[in-house]
This record gives sequence, C-alpha cells and structure tokens, in this order.
Amino acid sequence: MRKGIYFATLLSLSAITLLTVSPQLVGAAALNTAGPGKADTNISEATTIGEGFLSADAAPASANSTAEFTVTPGNLTLDRVPDFQFGDIKTSQLVTKSTTTANLNSSSNDAKTGGTSKGKNAFDGNSDGVLQVTDYRGTNAGWVVYGQITPFTVLNPTSIEGSKTAANGSTLTGNLTLKAVTPTAFDGDNAIPTKEVSVITGDKGGQLGSSTAVWQAAVDTGQGQNNVKFGAGTATLTLKRNAHTDAQTYQATLRWTLANVPAAEVPAG
Repeated sequence: MRKGIYFATLLSLSAITLLTVSPQLVGAAALNTAGPGKADTNISEATTIGEGFLSADAAPASANSTAEFTVTPGNLTLDRVPDFQFGDIKTSQLVTKSTTTANLNSSSNDAKTGGTSKGKNAFDGNSDGVLQVTDYRGTNAGWVVYGQITPFTVLNPTSIEGSKTAANGSTLTGNLTLKAVTPTAFDGDNAIPTKEVSVITGDKGGQLGSSTAVWQAAVDTGQGQNNVKFGAGTATLTLKRNAHTDAQTYQATLRWTLANVPAAEVPAG
C-alpha cells in the first residue's frame, strides 16, 4: 500500500510541475521565432536570460518597443487689435456732400497707422495697425474674427464752444471698408488673408452695428500665431451727410470678436 501511495504522489507532483512550466513554454524561444512579438507572444516581461527571440544567420532577431509623449493643449487668444486714424476731414464735405470718404493714413508723428488717443470705451487698440490671433488649442478647428463699429460721436463734447447742437454733439454714421490684407507672420502651413468687407455703423451713438466676419480660418488652418497689419490705404471710412457736424474730433468704438469655431454664431450687436 505504501508503494502505491508513494507512486501516486509522484504522479501528482509531476502534474503540478508541468502545469507550472507550461505558461513559460509560450515564450518567444519556445516558439522558435525571431520576432517581433505579438499581443499574446512577446518578450515584454521576460525575466530569464536566453529566452528571448532567436537570431540566426537567415533570420536575425528583431523586437519592437514604443516611444510616446502627450501634447498638452493651449488656448485660442485675441492678442492685438488695431486703432485706426483717418486724419482730417473738412466740415464743408460732411455738411454738403451725400457721402464723404477718408482713407486710413499714417500718423504724422511716428508713421504708424493707429489712432493717437484712447477712446472713452475702447482701451485695447494698438497704434501699429496689427490684428493678431494665436491658436495653440491643438484641435485644428479653425476660428473667425468679427468686426462691429459704433457711429462716430464727438470725443469730448463738453469742450465744444459755440455749438448749437445737443450737449453730446452730433452723430456721424456710415461704414468702414477693410481691404483684404495678407498676414505678415503666421505659423500654419498657409497664410490666411483677411476678407474685404464693409462694417456698417450702428444708427445711434454708442450702438454697435451689425457683425461682419473680417478674418476666418477654416478647419485645419490658422494654427499658431497669425498676424496682419492694416497699413495706409488698407481701410476706407465712408460717412453720410450731417448738416449738424461739429468741428471737433470724432471717435467710434470698433469691436473685434474672436469665435472659437469657423461656423460660430454671429455675435449680437
């Protein structure tokens, strides 16, 4: 009886040994392969020396590993917006002509295209004529810049002497025409020019006119920094006749709105 029991015990230990060894037999060497590995047969967790992929003269061993990194997203930003300076316009033109036009010119002081003073409600403009959008989101979704403008009103109405108009001075309406301008700097594959558009003023002082798409980057464009410069002659101001025009400095607020998708809903006035 003891012999029989002893023999049965040996068989049981042998079976356990086979079960323990069998998972190792699906390794690369056991399959006699030169690699590279697959999802169920690879050397990613090999710990025994000499059990890797087999290399022979006719079939050298090869193995694949990975190199990886993660890109963290940035932001879509409206970095710079331009002030516009249209110089001097004669009272006789605004009082008698049905429309009067003036071209964007250069400042007599520093040969820049921007205005020489900040408005009562506008403080973001630069005097370089630069409009800049930066897109570091990493979505390649595109973007669009809209423009709106208020009517022109007297900048400092309290300084008016001898004026017979209302205390706030007269209001001049019309439109601002922007010509297409090619970027001076861009990081994407292609330069995206602005559109030639007409931005119409609102009807009342301080009221923004309708929104107009000025600069648009379609899907897969407009990545990185995008920079356009409105120089002399790239914008034209057209004003309607107003017999109550004051001989003062007039100013309007130009609203620039950056939307984060090219088909974004047009902002309200």
